[in-house]
Amino acid sequence: TTAERKKEPPPPSPLEVADAARRGGSVEGGLRAPDLRAPAATGRKAKNVTTNEARRSGSVKGGEREVGLTAYCYACTHKACDRKKYECSDTRKAEARKAVDRYQEDAQNTYAFCRLFPNACHQTSSAHKLVIAGAGRMASTVPRHAVIAMLLVATVLSRFLRAREKGVAPTPRPARALASNGLADRAARAWSDGEADPAATARDLKIFVVALLIVELCYCTAHDASVLAAPDLVEIMGAPPRQSSHAAAAGVPDVFAILMPGLGSSDAATASCVRRLCVVRGGLLASWTLYAAVPSTRATLSAAFYAIGAAAYALLAAVSVSCHPGHSIQAPALFVVGAALAVPAVASRPRAAVWLRRFALEAVLAPAYLAAGLCKIRYDGLADQFKGEWISHYLAAKRHESLAPSLNRRIAAAPALCALFSLGNLTVEVALPLASILAARSRLAPRLRRAAAVAWVGFHVSIFGLLGPNFIRFAMLAIFAADPTADSKPNGDAKPADARTHGDFARALAATALLSAWFAVQLRSDVARLTKSFPLNQRMEPYLPVPEMSMYTRLTNPNEDQYMLSLCAVLAVVAAIAREFSERLRPGPKTREETDEETRASSGKTP
Repeated sequence: TTAERKKEPPPPSPLEVADAARRGGSVEGGLRAPDLRAPAATGRKAKNVTTNEARRSGSVKGGEREVGLTAYCYACTHKACDRKKYECSDTRKAEARKAVDRYQEDAQNTYAFCRLFPNACHQTSSAHKLVIAGAGRMASTVPRHAVIAMLLVATVLSRFLRAREKGVAPTPRPARALASNGLADRAARAWSDGEADPAATARDLKIFVVALLIVELCYCTAHDASVLAAPDLVEIMGAPPRQSSHAAAAGVPDVFAILMPGLGSSDAATASCVRRLCVVRGGLLASWTLYAAVPSTRATLSAAFYAIGAAAYALLAAVSVSCHPGHSIQAPALFVVGAALAVPAVASRPRAAVWLRRFALEAVLAPAYLAAGLCKIRYDGLADQFKGEWISHYLAAKRHESLAPSLNRRIAAAPALCALFSLGNLTVEVALPLASILAARSRLAPRLRRAAAVAWVGFHVSIFGLLGPNFIRFAMLAIFAADPTADSKPNGDAKPADARTHGDFARALAATALLSAWFAVQLRSDVARLTKSFPLNQRMEPYLPVPEMSMYTRLTNPNEDQYMLSLCAVLAVVAAIAREFSERLRPGPKTREETDEETRASSGKTP
């Protein structure tokens, strides 16, 4: 009868099947698998646990796992939830609310970062609660303490093996040198002339990779998403968020349709997608652990392990951004992918080491900060950047996320302080990154890099304390780009002695392409508004692969004059950077070795 059918428990979800399989249990007949934190119930208590009334009344503490689709309906807003395709009843939303709250509580009690900064994990918005719940579930699916121990042991082992090979310099691969003063040679010189120690750069890259994994594993990115929690986040959601027509017009790629087309179509398809993501995560942890253990002198092995991990990290980063759109993941992920071009030669060729530092600063960090500053001019106007009204607005709006609410309130109530903070933001997001690119060839470049790194790290600490967003990955990348151990390096020559090769030219092309992509996104945004092909009162944020960086913009009275001013600002920045690189591309004087080589060639003699 209808009444009997209503009393039957709903079929198990993929999430429940995975939990039961992980513990060797079963969910046949609709019975819920016992929770990891509570012993399995027996007898009459077990019978009561399986009833709908007990589950819906909340008396089953930790005894139920949420249906993934239910969590999806809970997390999505009404306009983002595709109610025509998925059923989102009030009962399922209530069950999901309990489950997400439970996982959020797991994160708060498990991670030391959440206990140290409670407000970072005590979020109330549904999107942030879902992200924190994904991290809470990761705590039970990834043995993070064992992985961290293996990473640290691998790092120590690498240093031990490198010490045994002391005195054995890594042999660079034979490569054909570029024609002197040709276009390819000048392009390679523009990105690889400078000062860097290959051994120190290879060591710093390993430290950066190990630190990045530890930060992700310990959820030091709260309250933003952890890249390693992407499989758990997808498992909780159970279905892809619906892509709106506005997002499609802005150029947001549908990552789920590309990478996981079957997600949400059936329980089996969803479980298969989650399993594949878990395999990718395992491959990332294994490959980068091996990369940390292999000495830098083993260039082929190091490059292979790093490339596998970089590809896996980029895929999980794309999934994380698609689940929870933000701006703290993309730039570090772009650096991780681009660095794969330098790993084979970074320990043996000074030019590869120089390129890696410059790539981090001039192709990733500086354009990312410039994009954020230009977006504030585009959407809020230049006058508001001097008045600081947007600072006061966001301090008041984000007070519940602040680690220091009283300080937040005092600054928001002081217009002079807001104006000062706004000018500081303009300096950090426009002046410093632009100076870092334009003054890269000057003698003050090392000091400027370190000053910029200190300013950027302090900038992100203040944002985290006052507003809540966590840009710890940006801070780590700024420290790497600053090259803090440069003073102790033995080579004092400003230009590497090794010849420029086709590998240097390929790396120069990749860095130039990424630098151009940042400003192409900015130009596209302004041109689309001025040509009336995109609404004036909406952000044109593609998020992936290169974001517009439009966070903390209010769209204050947007008009064509405002977008014209933004276009002029973008063109001025592009012109200044283009002039700097045109100076770098000028033919340089021939070296003594090149002159001697030409003399021998003209006389028909061999060296």
